[in-house]
Amino acid sequence: ICGDVVTKQPVDTQHTLYPIARMNWYKDDKNWYGYGDTTDLIPNQKSINFITAMRMMAEQYGGMPKLMLKKGMIDNFNNDPSVPIYDNSSVGWSAQYLQPTYNSARGQELVDFMLSATKTHTGATETSTGELAKSSQMNATAIMMLQKASSVPLDQVKRRFKRTIEEIGEIWREFWTINYNTNRVIEIDNGDGNMITQAWRGTDFKDSGLKLKINVGASSDYSESLTMTTLDKLHDMKEIDTKTYIKLAPENIVPFKEELLKILDEQQASQTPQLSPEEQQTLSQLPPDKQQQIMQQMQGTMVNSQNSNNMMQGGNING
Repeated sequence: ICGDVVTKQPVDTQHTLYPIARMNWYKDDKNWYGYGDTTDLIPNQKSINFITAMRMMAEQYGGMPKLMLKKGMIDNFNNDPSVPIYDNSSVGWSAQYLQPTYNSARGQELVDFMLSATKTHTGATETSTGELAKSSQMNATAIMMLQKASSVPLDQVKRRFKRTIEEIGEIWREFWTINYNTNRVIEIDNGDGNMITQAWRGTDFKDSGLKLKINVGASSDYSESLTMTTLDKLHDMKEIDTKTYIKLAPENIVPFKEELLKILDEQQASQTPQLSPEEQQTLSQLPPDKQQQIMQQMQGTMVNSQNSNNMMQGGNING
C-alpha cells in the first residue's frame, strides 16, 4: 500500500521469538496452514448423505408412486376417493403406477458401518466423548485403558497442540522479561499454602533463565467419573475420612461443599466432650495415641448416655 515510503524505522525489540505460534491439526508440505480434522471426513459424509437420501427417496416413491396415464383414455383423473374415474380405453391398460426400484436394507447397514469406522479412525468413540462414563459401571482402571486406546489416533495431534502451548508460553516469558519494566503486584504462595502479595518486575529476571512448565489434563465428565471412582474406593477402604472426601470431590458433583463441611464441623463439635482447664492440661501431657484413645472412650460414653436417655424418654411416653 505504501510502496517505497518508510513508515517506521527498524527498532531493536530485543525479542528473539516471533510473536506468533502455529498449530496444524495435520501437516501439509504444500500448505503453511496444514489441513483440518474434517478434511478427510468430507468424502465419508457425502457418501453417508447420498445413501440416506436414496433410502428416503425410495420410501417416498414406495408410498406415493408416480402415475402413468395413456393420453386420451382418462379425462377426469383426480385423487378424491369418492369420485369415480372413467376409462375410455377399449383394450389394455389406461393407467398404472410406476413401480420404484427395490431398496435393499444393506444401505442402512453400510451407513452404520461407515459411521462406526469413521469414529474409530478419528478417535471419536464413546470413551473419549464421555458417553461411556455416564452409562457404564466399569471400574476406573478399565475406563482409563479404554480412553488410552481410543486416543491413539489423536496422539500426534495432541503432541502438536502441547508443543504449540509451550511456544505460546515461551513467547509470553520473553515479553515478561523484556517489556515488563515496572513493578507489578502479584500473588504468590509462601510455601505454607497461604497466598501473599509481592511486587514483581519482569526485567529483573531477564538473565535468570526462567523455565516453562505446562501441565495438561482432561477437563470433561470423563475425568470427573474417574475422580469420583477413586475417591469412593479410598473412602470405602477407610483411607480418607468424610471431610477429605468432600473437599477433593469435583465442584459440579458436590456444589454445596462449604455448607456440608460446616454441618459436619457442628456435628463433630456437639459430640466432642467438654473438658475443664485442669483436664485439658493433664490430657495435653499424655502421648498423642493415648490422648486419642481417651477422647474416643469419652465420646463413646457420651453416645451411650444419649441412647440411654432416649430409651428412657421413649419408655415414659409409652407409659
